[in-house]
Amino acid sequence: MGMSHGTMPRACTGRCIGKWHGEVAWSFAWEHCTGALHGNIAQHCVGTLHRAGKRGSPTTDPIPIPAPAQPQVRIIPVETGNARVPVRLTCHIWGFYPPEVTVIWLHNGDIVEPDDYNPISAILNGDWSYQTQVSLLVAPVAGDTYTCSVQHVSLQEPLLEDWSPGLMLEVTILVAVATMLMVLGLGFFLAGVYRFRARPPVTLPSLETTTPQAPGSI
Repeated sequence: MGMSHGTMPRACTGRCIGKWHGEVAWSFAWEHCTGALHGNIAQHCVGTLHRAGKRGSPTTDPIPIPAPAQPQVRIIPVETGNARVPVRLTCHIWGFYPPEVTVIWLHNGDIVEPDDYNPISAILNGDWSYQTQVSLLVAPVAGDTYTCSVQHVSLQEPLLEDWSPGLMLEVTILVAVATMLMVLGLGFFLAGVYRFRARPPVTLPSLETTTPQAPGSI
């Protein structure tokens, strides 16, 4: 992008070494600027690819560093079977670049720490984007709101995803069973009506009336 070390404020360098398509040994160095907009913002500026030539001598080709990509967020609740903490909330974050990301759980607006806190590690998807997830064990009650707050260099403000408890699992199952029974009962009723209307009409035998004859008329 044409920036030099001297003109780049608070510049620093980094290095990454790996494989390219399993055959080409490569490394690239980048310079990035930092700013203060909802935390430090890093902008990747320069990338250089060192590839092994046919004779073993490296050649240097510039490669583009992808622009920051905004993350996507989704909260997935799972029943744990534990009466004390019956629900595990997992905040899935994916599609972001660069890999540095901050994830915070909020309970009704207050910051809460996950029970099993581990440093957030982003997993490479293979297309320059990354994914990660952070879980929280909760015992929700009616009116609670749990929020997964994601801070990333591509965002001007934190990305928020809310979750609130709905019907409990047992109630949901009972509602589903009752609905199914109602549908089956209605189906049997309609089938009975159809069969009754499809039956041929019943013809009753006619009764012949005989006129009594007067005595001696024969």
